[in-house]
This record gives sequence, C-alpha cells and structure tokens, in this order.
Amino acid sequence: TNGVAQDDLQRAAKLLQTNLRIGSIGTYPSVPVHGSTVLWEVEVLNDGPGLERFDLKMQAFTESGTLDDTVILHSGYWLDPSTNHWLQSGDYTVFSGYTYKFTIENTSKPEVNVSDNVKTVDINTLLLPDLRFNSVSRSPEYVEI
Repeated sequence: TNGVAQDDLQRAAKLLQTNLRIGSIGTYPSVPVHGSTVLWEVEVLNDGPGLERFDLKMQAFTESGTLDDTVILHSGYWLDPSTNHWLQSGDYTVFSGYTYKFTIENTSKPEVNVSDNVKTVDINTLLLPDLRFNSVSRSPEYVEI
C-alpha cells in the first residue's frame, strides 16, 4: 500500500521469524523387524508466526556411532505459520542397534530456537524382541511345607 507493490516473498507472514521443530516420530509398521522396510513418519511443527521452507534429513548411525547413510526425506518443503504436518519417507530398511537422526535444515530464515530441530530414535526401542516362550515348566511339581 502507499503506492508500493509487494511481491509474494515480501508478505509479512513470510518475513516473520519461525520456530520449526520436530514433534513425534514413528514408523509404519509401528513395530519394525530387523532388516525390514518401514515408512518413517515425522511430525514437523511451525510454532512461529512466519511461513518457512526447510529440508528434512535423516542419518543412520551404526551401534558404534559410525555414519552409515544420509537421506534427504523432503527438500524445499514449505510449512504455514502455527501448523504441523506429518512427512513420510519412502521404504527404508532398518537395522537393530542403529540410531536414526532427523534434522530440519536449510531454512530460509534464522530459527528462533535451533535446539529443537534435531531428534534421534534408537531403533531398538521400536523393534520386536527376538525372544519368546515356547513353554514353561517348574520343578519340583510341588513343595512340601
């Protein structure tokens, strides 16, 4: 207004600071099996008043902490102010003992709080255990009192 034209990137909602953060992380199926493929489901929230663009990166670390794989799950994704969105990966093979790190990066504006742009998942907390009971017995059959 005042005779000054604004292009789309100059709108106030796009100029205001943002606070993107990773919320919940899960897999489908919800209980993966070692060596199976899963779809990762990652919730990203924009707690700030500004529209923001970002990339979502996933890194896989072995039990010894060695980086094994890096995948950009989504690139150039835009999230409206004060909203959340669930982003899914494609099929991804998971392994027992691995830790998966999710990072929001390459934002178009400085973040209010970058400490909540990273979240890790220890896959062992999601994997089905390999142990099961086939039968239970006791010995002796009874105890004399």
